[in-house]
Order: sequence, then C-alpha cells, then structure tokens
Amino acid sequence: MKILTILQEPGLFYSKIIDKKEIENIEKIIKKNMYDEFLKIRKKYFHNIKLNLLIQQYIDGKGGVIVTKDFITRSPNNIILSFSKYGPSYITSGKDKGNLYMINKKNKKIITLEKIYEDKVSNYVDIIIETVNFLEKIFHTTLEVEYVISNSNIYILQARNFNLK
Repeated sequence: MKILTILQEPGLFYSKIIDKKEIENIEKIIKKNMYDEFLKIRKKYFHNIKLNLLIQQYIDGKGGVIVTKDFITRSPNNIILSFSKYGPSYITSGKDKGNLYMINKKNKKIITLEKIYEDKVSNYVDIIIETVNFLEKIFHTTLEVEYVISNSNIYILQARNFNLK
C-alpha cells in the first residue's frame, strides 16, 4: 500500500508518495519534508492559514477527468471525458494527454474527440454516467471530477466547480 500526502492551500500544492516502511515515521517525515516549507511560505505570502493534510490509500487504475457538462457544444446532455490508461495523475501533470471523448448521458453514445491509443472506455460508460448523475444531484452545478477506475469500481479523487463562461 502507498500513502499519498498532500499539503494544499489556494495556489499551493505539494505531494509526496510515502512507502509503507515510512508510515511508522509519518509525523517526522511530514515535519521534515513539508512543515518547514509550509512555515516559510506562510510567513512570506500568507497570514493565518492552516495546514491541511490529506492521507489517502493510493489506488492504481485507469482514469482521468470528467467535466459534467459539455463545454464544447454546450449541450446539457453530454459530458466531456478524458481517459488515460496510466491514470488521472498523468493527465493532470501533463505527462499524458489521454483520449478525449464526448458521451451522451441519455443514450450513452460515445463520440471520440481525440484518440492517442486504444482503450476500453466503452466498458466503463455505465458507471461513469451513473456517477456523474449522482454528483449532479448532490452539487447542482457543473463539476470537474478526477476519477480512477480499478477492479470495476470508480473512485472519485476530487470534484470541484467548473465555470462554463
């Protein structure tokens, strides 16, 4: 198991993969690798910000980013989906463009916008559409969603408001 730690403040992201052997010393590692840097940044740029630490189990799988409303044609019936065979971190870091799709939420028709390599995105359309519909019912807004698919399960890594202006 791998643990991902993230220091996150507006405009500031820092992450480090910590191996299982290091978990016992996690407090020491955080202070050594992140806390001093955090204090320097806070002193220089911010006042009164707090440290937020998220510890997650690393999930290996395929994934990418979903925008829950089509920002290309502006159709409320479509979603835009990027899909990487390497996982969403490759898309968000720019290491992989992934394949880009437009998917109709009602009839589940897939339109390929850009394809770099073969994938099996059609195998995951049902679970992706179900997840998008669920999230839209909760948040009542257009979202940008990072996801991973592993062992036929979908994991939402983060979801944030997406402005269509």
